[in-house]
Amino acid sequence: MAGIDAFGLLKDELKSEEIQDQVNAAKRVNTIALGMGEERARAELIPFLRQRVDEYTDEILLVSIIKHL
Repeated sequence: MAGIDAFGLLKDELKSEEIQDQVNAAKRVNTIALGMGEERARAELIPFLRQRVDEYTDEILLVSIIKHL
C-alpha cells in the first residue's frame, strides 16, 4: 500500500478555494519540506511555493506561509 503523498496534498490544499484549507497547508510547509528532503524540497517545493506566492492576494495567508517556512 502506497503512503500518503504529503506534497500532493499540500498542493491541493494551497490551491483550494477554502481559505482555512490554505492556512492549514501553510502551517505544514516546514514539516513537509523536512519529509521531502533537501534536494526534493529545492527542486519541487520551493518552485511551487514561489509560483503560488505570486498568485496570492490574501495578505494573511502570505504571512502564514512565510511564518512557517
